[in-house]
Amino acid sequence: MARYACLVIGDPVEHSLSPVLHDAGYEALGLKEWKYAAQRVLPEALPAFAANLRRSDDVRGVSVTMPHKEAIMSLLDELDGPAALIGAVNTIVPDGGRLRGYNTDWLGVLEALRPVCNLSGERVAVIGAGGAARAFVYGLVQAGAKVTVYNRTPGKAEELARRFDCAVGELGDAAAIREAGVVCNTTSVGMGDGPASPVPEGALRAGQVVFDAVYNPYETKLLRDAAAVGATVVHGTEMLLHQAAAQFRLFTGRAAPVEQMRAAMMKVVLEKL
Repeated sequence: MARYACLVIGDPVEHSLSPVLHDAGYEALGLKEWKYAAQRVLPEALPAFAANLRRSDDVRGVSVTMPHKEAIMSLLDELDGPAALIGAVNTIVPDGGRLRGYNTDWLGVLEALRPVCNLSGERVAVIGAGGAARAFVYGLVQAGAKVTVYNRTPGKAEELARRFDCAVGELGDAAAIREAGVVCNTTSVGMGDGPASPVPEGALRAGQVVFDAVYNPYETKLLRDAAAVGATVVHGTEMLLHQAAAQFRLFTGRAAPVEQMRAAMMKVVLEKL
């Protein structure tokens, strides 16, 4: 019987890989009293969920996915610095009736890129200007990268750039994106069976690092195109893994067994190919 519970909430939430990741971590560390589950929470039920969470004695952590990452913020008692600056929460830690909000997505970005590039001083093109883009840009700026934001709606790109004091480019400018050492897609373009790429033709080249936050499908058109020209690709599953590893430490106080979590995640992901 589980003594400590953790959850992922969203609407929908059935697709989430968080239970696979966290349960693999518990198993690897022999944390037999811990259990992780997915719980669908409709937007109108979010206040009631937060109120019940305050009264819970066994829930040690909650992962927050769409569409609740921004709406949950007003229902919490504290926010860590990154969550406040990014404007989104993906992690809640209950503490004696108080709810603390964190954002670990930016850590997932940096850990995913760490093995393949040094971001300090690197020119990075970020495609998109939504919630995921804010986490990307925050993390990249923290790492010392020189970030340029590209988005279909220029006004949103300008707003994001002002927020983190970085540059703005035109999404159709393939030559400018091609000059970047790292290209990050934070949009949903390419999700599912979509054949589209978020970057214009000619924007990719050998020697670049191309990172796609989309993880379904595992091989997006952007990543296939990047590999075809000789770029190094980083899959969205790596961000998912490392943001979960940061949550795992917040929830359990233990360092996450990253390799075991990755193996469990990839088993599920590859079965769907």
